[in-house]
Order: sequence, then structure tokens, then C-alpha cells
Amino acid sequence: MTGKRHKFQIYFQILDEIQRDYLTEGTVKPAHVSYKVGVPYVRLKRYLEEMEKIDIIDETLRITEKGERFLFEYGRMMDFLSRMGMLKFNIPLEISIKLVQTTSLN
Repeated sequence: MTGKRHKFQIYFQILDEIQRDYLTEGTVKPAHVSYKVGVPYVRLKRYLEEMEKIDIIDETLRITEKGERFLFEYGRMMDFLSRMGMLKFNIPLEISIKLVQTTSLN
């Protein structure tokens, strides 16, 4: 990946890893999320605190309804920008495409 990531992209990647950990392991290991997202553990803790304050995760690192909505909408937006050739950097689009295809929101 080239260039500096925007905070929203990092939030998206953190939420995606949290979701993957719950689906595969049944629990979330912050050190694992830190490694997979590529941010130091200390910075991850700060991001998790911010994400809890804006109610996209709860204190047990579960993704809230608002967090699910963020995952869906951000993934949809990234998919659109990619198809339009408007992204300046690469993100794991298979994640956003998977979310758009599998998530149904009312």
C-alpha cells in the first residue's frame, strides 16, 4: 500500500479484522488486530477508544449496529470509487466487495 491511510480506512480495517476474529476464533485478540492492520499496539488502543466513543464498537470489542452500517457504507463507497478509477491507493477491495454482496441493511 502506498501513501498515508486515512483514519476511516484504518477504522474499516480494524472493524474487518474484529469481524474476522469473531467469525473464526469466537473472540478478538487486540495484538492480532494490531498486526493484521499494521498499526502499533499503542496506536490501536487509541483507535479502539475513539471507535468506542463514536459507538461503532462496544467495550467488549463487539461491532455495534452503527459499526455494521459503517462497514457496509464504507465498503460500498470504496467499491464504487475503485470501479470509477478514482482511488489513489489500493485497499483490500475483496473485503469491501464481500461486504457489499453479503450485507443487507434495511
